[in-house]
Amino acid sequence: MNKSLIIALAICAASVAQAQFIASTDNSRYALTVTRYGSLADAQAQTNAIGGPATVVDAATNDLRDLSVYFTDGVGGQDYSVFLTAWYYTTEANTNALPKDDPSGDRYYSGWGNPNNNFNGFVQMYDDVSATRSSASGTWSVLNAGVADGSTFSLSASGANATYANAFSRLWPQNALGGDDGTFHTWNLNLTATGLTANWNGTLGMYESLDEATTVTGSFTGIFENQGNVPGNNGFYVYSGVIQGGSWAGAQGNAALNGDFVNSQFAAVPEPATMTLLALAALKRRKRKNA
Repeated sequence: MNKSLIIALAICAASVAQAQFIASTDNSRYALTVTRYGSLADAQAQTNAIGGPATVVDAATNDLRDLSVYFTDGVGGQDYSVFLTAWYYTTEANTNALPKDDPSGDRYYSGWGNPNNNFNGFVQMYDDVSATRSSASGTWSVLNAGVADGSTFSLSASGANATYANAFSRLWPQNALGGDDGTFHTWNLNLTATGLTANWNGTLGMYESLDEATTVTGSFTGIFENQGNVPGNNGFYVYSGVIQGGSWAGAQGNAALNGDFVNSQFAAVPEPATMTLLALAALKRRKRKNA
């Protein structure tokens, strides 16, 4: 095999191995159902339920919660695995007369006036080093010879043993008013964002979109063990969340919010097939130049 081709393919393989990505959005919402079991074994087998399935957050009545998703893989030397109810935005003014966008304001990111700042159906899994993550991928729909289609981005991630100590794990079952700390024995999240336009970001070395998706679909599922200080809430909850686009915070606009709304960001390195095409194209250019 040509030595230059071997080098090009080696570069391709190294690039694919890194497979870095960013998937960040506060512009999605979720519905949620839970079923309660008395033991982990019953929850895993989904037998002998002691409650539910209960609709905790109801899409049929448009009673949805905002969902914040922030997953990264190797970006800046860090990995994040985060999904949580976006409770922290507010439309309330600061009571110390400072402007809403002043970080010294006494209600900055406080959640006052945010309907998502609600016990019922609250979820939180904040693993800022991805110690609980077992797999994750973030990919663009099509990349042809270095040109990103960039219309659809897909995130898929899963993990286990996310405790309150290592991931601030919480899930409020229906009508619970506290005692929510616990462990995600398993967690899975899938999200697809469409209607994006990706452009090459040379600093990141990725195709990146800063658009808000026109459509968001997905799910988050798993088993949560409530281990809080309210015994009546304790147990093993098999949960199923359905993700869709839009959010209360996003609909308010920055002028109405106390604190800036965080815009979505989706970015990923090229797919393996694309990297091969790029490597071969570079080799052809070099041959033409040397001819």
